[in-house]
Amino acid sequence: MVNDMMITEQNLLIQAYNAFNARDVDAALDTMHPDVDWPNGMEGGRVQGRGAVRNYWCRQWTIIDPHVEPVAFTADVNGQIIAEVHQVVPAQKRLTAKGAEGFLRGPWRPLL
Repeated sequence: MVNDMMITEQNLLIQAYNAFNARDVDAALDTMHPDVDWPNGMEGGRVQGRGAVRNYWCRQWTIIDPHVEPVAFTADVNGQIIAEVHQVVPAQKRLTAKGAEGFLRGPWRPLL
């Protein structure tokens, strides 16, 4: 069941993804809690806080150029929003891989 709070959270997540894809790090971080806990998909582990996320993304964007689009949102039994995203990472000149594409699914905690 979709309620008004879930729609608001979905809109916030869409805004965050749009800012991320535009490389507008300030706008993306403004959608997040100051103590955000973010997975470090490149090096493993997690980064905590907006400053650490900023540093991670800026480092990441010098190596790869990911584009991430949300394709579906659901709520789990605890009320967390689960975002399913389509991620495309084009091949980079410095990388030998052909690039990558896939779907990711993860929970998001609301800012409140």
